[in-house]
Amino acid sequence: MDRVDFTPPGDGMAERADAYATAPLLNCLLREVAEPLPDPGEGHAYRLPGTGRLLRVRGTRRPAEPEEVYTDGDWHHLGHTELVKLVADELRRDTGVANHELPAEMTDSRDTVAALLTARDGATAPDDPYLRSEQSLITGHPYHPAPKARGGGPVAGWLPYAPEAYARFRWCCSGCARTRSWRRGRLGAGRARAGPGRVPAAARAPLAAGPRGRGPRGRLRGRPADPPRHDGDRGLADGRDPYGVPPRAPERADDLFLKFSLDVRITNDVRRLWRHDLLRLRRTDAAVRDAFAAMGGPGAWLSDRGYRTADFAFEELAVMVRDGLHDHLLPGTTPLLAAGLVEGSRAARSTARPTRRPGGRRICGRSYRPR
Repeated sequence: MDRVDFTPPGDGMAERADAYATAPLLNCLLREVAEPLPDPGEGHAYRLPGTGRLLRVRGTRRPAEPEEVYTDGDWHHLGHTELVKLVADELRRDTGVANHELPAEMTDSRDTVAALLTARDGATAPDDPYLRSEQSLITGHPYHPAPKARGGGPVAGWLPYAPEAYARFRWCCSGCARTRSWRRGRLGAGRARAGPGRVPAAARAPLAAGPRGRGPRGRLRGRPADPPRHDGDRGLADGRDPYGVPPRAPERADDLFLKFSLDVRITNDVRRLWRHDLLRLRRTDAAVRDAFAAMGGPGAWLSDRGYRTADFAFEELAVMVRDGLHDHLLPGTTPLLAAGLVEGSRAARSTARPTRRPGGRRICGRSYRPR
């Protein structure tokens, strides 16, 4: 059986980035398209039905070192660039549709990994084992062709908020007119935490916003013509959290998680809190929470307590409050993000202790046809 942890070979940054980006791309290709073949030598051999090419890889859970056999009968190593070309050609032959966006996303994902690795080499990892495990997800989704794609935007636009780069930032808070605010659920301690700084408490309800939800000069994004600092009855008087907050998905304040609505495309989805999901949030959460309670076992559900937003920008300004971890743990246990254990988070693995409660073929090609 393959080792679960993953340490890319080589010391060079380009080689490390290629290895991280290659594993999920190969997983997607091998699961959705390739046909396994018996291989008398080392590794695992596959046939790509669209092009008829032969491919060999090392490993199964984290496939690596892809090689293609040419007409001379020898296996030749494929770098990430060559692998992207091979995948694009295979999907074009298989689906009959050329897709120029997908190869660009694959390349963008690999470049994102390179930027993250460079930033991590010059940053200090957090002391908290859970945060360290959560901020170690360099590979991302293990069966996605471009799990770290950031839409091709400049690195300076997203790196300051990247959890994988050990980033910390100050999140902002606005005071929304109470007649225009929308609050549902049990926000609990999040109410006190959501209103630091200069937000007027009497006339306005505090409304937290992550930095990526703001435009130039701290003004909120997602609204027609960024408003001034005070916008009449709807106005959002801006304040700033005095504490540095480590970015996570979602961000955590004290022992609460805050999930912000983002008009940011990551992989193939915009990370917005959609209205239809928010309106069903409490009903869905109650059903799952009750189901976990009925099991009577060690598992626990991190409940989505509720959300706050404004009626004039319901999705754009939404922020959701989720349970923290420590109320669900036995004394002395150390929570860890399981995915971090397979991403080479050695420090997290060294502190791991049992916790009572935790936290079709052709699909790939058809899902990424241009729309």
